Amino acid sequence: MVVRLSNRPYYFDSIDRKRQHHFGRCYISDNEKTQMILEVLKEFYPYEKRPFRLRDVPSQFPTSRSENVREHMIDMWRSGYNIGVVRVGANSYGFVYLGDSEVPTIETISKITLEFRQSFPYTLFFLNEIRNHPSGITEKDLAKHIFRSRRDGEVDQIHPTMDDLSRWKYISTGNKRTITQAGRIILSKSENNLLIFIDYNTDLLKDRSDVRLLWAIMKSIQTGSKNPTYPFIRNNPPYLVECSAILEKYNGAGCGQGILKIHDSDNIKRLLSRFDVNYEIIKNSLLIHEKIFFSITPQGYIQAQLNLMDNINTFVVGR
Repeated sequence: MVVRLSNRPYYFDSIDRKRQHHFGRCYISDNEKTQMILEVLKEFYPYEKRPFRLRDVPSQFPTSRSENVREHMIDMWRSGYNIGVVRVGANSYGFVYLGDSEVPTIETISKITLEFRQSFPYTLFFLNEIRNHPSGITEKDLAKHIFRSRRDGEVDQIHPTMDDLSRWKYISTGNKRTITQAGRIILSKSENNLLIFIDYNTDLLKDRSDVRLLWAIMKSIQTGSKNPTYPFIRNNPPYLVECSAILEKYNGAGCGQGILKIHDSDNIKRLLSRFDVNYEIIKNSLLIHEKIFFSITPQGYIQAQLNLMDNINTFVVGR
């Protein structure tokens, strides 16, 4: 299901229509909720001495919709906020706060969210699709360009992103949406449309070795973050990383528990070729010529032992 910004249509489900990417049913433009989540997570672990779990929502948030809070947290996590996912028990997970300062103000959160989401795949894919319908497009019709299948609830999946884009003035309001000048400016910043979207559910489900290897590549590209946050790469390509650094991350903590170690770059080349990523191997270095976004679920993250690779538990406990 690999989706490229340069290649329409953008189908976020598998060719057999049995699996699809799940768009979070939450409004990431809701800065008050984002602040509330950060405040709860910041205070929860030091007080409770354990990660925040879904069952904790009723006692911490004034809502009965636990699922909405969970999906907002996941969207924040994937956007690069100071949130981490840790294993809880054998098969479950929880969230922890990774920030090293006070929770930002609403104004700062608004700026951070806009900065994160201007280059986020949902923003770019949706804006580019809407731009290709100059007379406007309804959410129902847009869903037909996002999913091959015709399932109930697909409009519900894309509506929050559409609402976010209209709140940020990137698209118009009303039944038929059109791109605004502000939206066109956002697209113009995406250098040559060099963005590839790889999804855990449709592309790598149960393939823990390749999940781990792709994550090691993404974490090796990631720069500027001293905290083990989600590797959402915002700077434009190309990216130059040492193959040895990727292999060191892959073979580190969490490897060997049902995941074989690797010792050369052949598996890196195989994985990138599998998704037709534009890359070169120059001596012992990997040069990637396009931006990659890897969307994974928290469940998939812990199953591939990525929380151990990221050393999140030690990071949190040692603070």
